[in-house]
Amino acid sequence: MKRENRRPPRARLMRVKSPSEILATLDEEGKLDGLPFMPEMVAYCGSCIRVLRSARRTCVVGHGFREMKDAVFLQDARCDGSFHDQCHRACLLFWKQGWLAPAESAPVAQPAADWPAHDAAAAARLRRLPTRDGARYVCQSTALESATTALHRWDVRPLLREILARELSLSDFVRILFRTLWRRAGGGKQVQLIGVPGPKSRGSLNLRQDEWGAIKPIDELRRNLDEKGRNCGLTFPPTMHHAIGGRYRVAFPVRQIILEKTGMMIRLDNTVALDGLLCEGIDVAKCPRAEFLYCRESWLRRDAAPADRPGANRG
Repeated sequence: MKRENRRPPRARLMRVKSPSEILATLDEEGKLDGLPFMPEMVAYCGSCIRVLRSARRTCVVGHGFREMKDAVFLQDARCDGSFHDQCHRACLLFWKQGWLAPAESAPVAQPAADWPAHDAAAAARLRRLPTRDGARYVCQSTALESATTALHRWDVRPLLREILARELSLSDFVRILFRTLWRRAGGGKQVQLIGVPGPKSRGSLNLRQDEWGAIKPIDELRRNLDEKGRNCGLTFPPTMHHAIGGRYRVAFPVRQIILEKTGMMIRLDNTVALDGLLCEGIDVAKCPRAEFLYCRESWLRRDAAPADRPGANRG
């Protein structure tokens, strides 16, 4: 309970510690409590960033929800894949509390060029942390099972803690319980958007960052999905149903991603991530990881930026 009280509150401004301070927390594998500190995270050292929310409860592919101790997500602190052969998943990074300090202790960020020699040396060591294990990539995503512990399916304590931290509303808590009970009773299966048999095109819009696209209506989407709801292996998931017909700005093209379950890199041609189109955990108990949802270009129409709201994600 004492450790829980030290958890940084939501929206608190935190400083990412110096490379030498972080290096001192890591074991011989470059991990703290099983969670790797990744070379991409060195770029954040010395920065002051607000806490987005706790990362105590997180979904792990193939294992459901699991618990991680003393970790948070920071606002917009995502992996750029620069040390993992340009993986484009752009995962929200997990930050152990041992890697953070209240920003009041050092309110001015120190540029890497001004780091003292011992921090520069520590940064070089952090950038050499392992990113591969043979053919398998090593990152926070692929290490989540070993960095977390199992949660019983009916253990509501993590959800209650999120309510107290104002990270989960009471209405969402009730909705999660209702959906869980409904699914256990066999009546709550997710409704998958099903297409028609035959070969499918990934599309050929060649969309670039900051261009705009509109997600096609249901009837047109079905023509670009097979009888399993997939387009060349990529599913149009129920978590994207709310976005049908919406207009979005392209965040970035997605060319390759590391699979969390296997650690292998796969290609995703003619696929983009869209600004604001994130997994909000609507159908998975409000998972906090906020991962980008991927769109085939054949699911989109090229569109112009809204003239009345140039900064908006939805038209």
